[in-house]
Amino acid sequence: MSRSMQVLSVLHRLQGPRFKGYVQEPSYERLVNCLMRQADFVFEEAAGRLPSVAQILADKILGSGHYLDVDPPPDERQQYGIAEKTGEDFPIDPSQLCSDVTPDVCHCAFVNEHRKREELWLQKIQAQSFGRSLMVCGSAHGLSLAFRLESAGLSEVRLYEYIPYNKVCAHRMQGQS
Repeated sequence: MSRSMQVLSVLHRLQGPRFKGYVQEPSYERLVNCLMRQADFVFEEAAGRLPSVAQILADKILGSGHYLDVDPPPDERQQYGIAEKTGEDFPIDPSQLCSDVTPDVCHCAFVNEHRKREELWLQKIQAQSFGRSLMVCGSAHGLSLAFRLESAGLSEVRLYEYIPYNKVCAHRMQGQS
């Protein structure tokens, strides 16, 4: 059977109310809805933070049993040989730590731990029966996961990226009034 997948990489904060910094974004919901109508199964990197927008829409559009959260919650990752902590934030200017200003931070992802997560996701995806599917994941995983899926023999893999900076950032983008 020929199997294809649309990979939608997004900022986690769009995925649902249990994600840190959640931003309810109608265009994201419309996009997931549109992509889902071309799928018979939905996978998601949700790490147990359900319900998510994708899960709610999958249950509504495809029916129960057509959705799978492929990412274990942090406290369950060790049973798969994955560290609970897969990255860390650090302040760009440590002198701001004691000021009234919230420090700007940079995130450092532990690449080997994320590789293990994606390999686990791929195992869970391959074990599922589907023809055309949708995978929702964080923006850091989109391209690498798409490469893995192609290497695993899916007939067609398409990557969609949706990162609405103008809707999730605290300030307006330059040139907007």
